[in-house]
Amino acid sequence: SGDTVVVGAPFEGSSYGFANRTPSDDAVIAAGAAYVFKRASVGSPWLFDTYLKAPVPDPFDFFGAAVAVSGRQIVVGAFGEDGGYGGGAPLLTDNSALDAGAAFVFSRTGVTWGAPQILKAGQPTAGDHFGTSVSVSGLIVAVGAADEDGSGAGVAPAVDELRPGSGAA
Repeated sequence: SGDTVVVGAPFEGSSYGFANRTPSDDAVIAAGAAYVFKRASVGSPWLFDTYLKAPVPDPFDFFGAAVAVSGRQIVVGAFGEDGGYGGGAPLLTDNSALDAGAAFVFSRTGVTWGAPQILKAGQPTAGDHFGTSVSVSGLIVAVGAADEDGSGAGVAPAVDELRPGSGAA
C-alpha cells in the first residue's frame, strides 16, 4: 500500500511476543511473524521497518499466513491460533479452541506500529481457521474462516455447526 509492504512468515519460530519484536530465536515452532518494509518514495530502496508478532506466540499459530495493508493499517491472520472468548473478550492464552484462528490489526501512529487489536469469530470454534485470508481497505477489515461450519447463508446468518467446512467471512 503506497510505500509500505508487509510480508508474512507463518513458519517463523521466534518466541518473543509483540512487545519485544526481536527475531532472535527459534523456540516456538511455526508461531509466525510479519515483516514490514518502507521506502521514502517511488524508486527509492525498500528498507526494513519493523517486525510484528502476536502478543502470545504459540506453536503452530501460523501468524502471518495471510497479510494485508492499507495506509496505516496492517491485518495479519493466524489461522492456527487456539484461543476462545472469556468474559466477552478474545483470549489468546486459554487454547480451548484448537485452530479456531484469529486476526490482528496493527495501526501506525507516526513512525510506530501500536499493539494489535485482536479479532476473533463471533463464535470461535475448533477447526474454523479464522484468519485464513484477510483484507483491509480504509476502516473495513474482512477475515476469512475457511472451515467455519455454519449452515446459514447471506449476511449475519444464524450461528450453528451444521455444515462442516462450509466457510465464512
